[in-house]
Amino acid sequence: LQEIPHGTLSISHDTLALVDNSDTRIIRLFNTKTGGALNSSMAVLRCETDVRVVKLSQQYSLSNNYDNLKNRRLAFLDCKNELFITPVTDSYGISSKVTTIRKIGTQVEAFA
Repeated sequence: LQEIPHGTLSISHDTLALVDNSDTRIIRLFNTKTGGALNSSMAVLRCETDVRVVKLSQQYSLSNNYDNLKNRRLAFLDCKNELFITPVTDSYGISSKVTTIRKIGTQVEAFA
């Protein structure tokens, strides 16, 4: 088994985000209930530069799984210390489209 580098894995109630060890410009997203890839355009996120750290938002609602997925966010820090954020969606009856990745910071050393 290959070791997962620190910061390259994040898990929430319904989603797991993992930086691909073979190409660190790729973030793979999985459904924690099924173990399979997310059924959306976000199952594989290709970034322009190598990704160092990924974090998933931890918001959780017991009453509505749709709201959990609709509001889930993925933030990541790349090798240039630029911070990005994007929504994470899955298709539990949701018609998902390609989402926008927004840069929200530069020269970022760390985030929580």
